[in-house]
Amino acid sequence: FETEAPETTSTGTWNPGTLCAPSSVTVAERLHCNGALTYGGTGEPVDPGPSGPVLVVRASGSTGEELMSVRVDGATVESFVVATSFVNYEVELPAGTVIGDVEVAFSNDAVRNGFDRNLFVDFVELDGVRFETEAPETTSTGTWNPGTFCADSSRTVSQTLHCNGALSFGGGGGGPVDPPVDPKPVLRVRASGQTGEELMSVRVGGATVESFVVTTTFTNYDVELPAGTVIGDISVAFTNDAVSGGFDRDLFVDFVELDGTRFETSAPQTTSTGTFVRETGCAPTSNTVSETLGCNGEFRYA
Repeated sequence: FETEAPETTSTGTWNPGTLCAPSSVTVAERLHCNGALTYGGTGEPVDPGPSGPVLVVRASGSTGEELMSVRVDGATVESFVVATSFVNYEVELPAGTVIGDVEVAFSNDAVRNGFDRNLFVDFVELDGVRFETEAPETTSTGTWNPGTFCADSSRTVSQTLHCNGALSFGGGGGGPVDPPVDPKPVLRVRASGQTGEELMSVRVGGATVESFVVTTTFTNYDVELPAGTVIGDISVAFTNDAVSGGFDRDLFVDFVELDGTRFETSAPQTTSTGTFVRETGCAPTSNTVSETLGCNGEFRYA
């Protein structure tokens, strides 16, 4: 008796719109909420035929409410509400599925209680062959880019779906899974903007790792950094200062946390190249006890 058979009902499977409504019919194999699966129908003899390939998706969400779906040829195979830390999600796919058939989709983008939902996908593995999300062969219909916003089929070197859309993995670029290496550190940036249009970038060694359009309320933004990154390598940058519609864009950064160790922006060790000081304007490398980037520039932490 297959869990995804139409005769099976669920009182704990999440569905958009109805959430975990009791006795809802389900074509999913997962209980997301407290509840039970009830089986019906006549069933069928066990088919010893070949099983399909297994897909591993390593993903997380900014709020823990993000709905991620694995699709094959546009049809949803399995959906998950992802955690706020990176977790491996495994899905058995139909026999014969190849990487070009696979999409990972984000379908419930929203700002809820001041927190912006974003889906982060580190990589997928299809039967042991890894495909990195930031590889040039990966395309996205939900990654925000300055100028094009969430334009369909845009190339991406980002791990983030900021908007409803999907990542497609194809065109090569896969390879055998490497042996385990040192875990990648996770940076949390607590930030907000004056207008909700501010573009914030996290940089390591001067290179941008991830960018976000911040909300007008303080929100935690999590970024997985390259292995071996230390706090002195990191900067948080503001890159689109302007007066828009009569409102001045400013970026506010409360603190950053690197693997659980907090560094306050207002600490005397933090330096800024974008904080306005009356006497010097936005002079580069000025020390700051302010949390504000009023001009294009960056905070550096020590």
